[in-house]
Amino acid sequence: MSFVAHTQKELKTSLSTISQEALESSLEKKELQKWERGALLASQNEEYMQTTKEIGNLGTQLYDY
Repeated sequence: MSFVAHTQKELKTSLSTISQEALESSLEKKELQKWERGALLASQNEEYMQTTKEIGNLGTQLYDY
């Protein structure tokens, strides 16, 4: 019995399920990297940071829809 077949039998899961989970994990990692890069770029943008400080100092609440 091959390693893959043995692992599949041991885990009681199909290769397509394993592949799908690996793909989903990879996509989540890429998405997180995009958000982290966006946050880094935003934090280095002085105009953006000033705007966020001004909004934060308005004393009003922002609502996310």
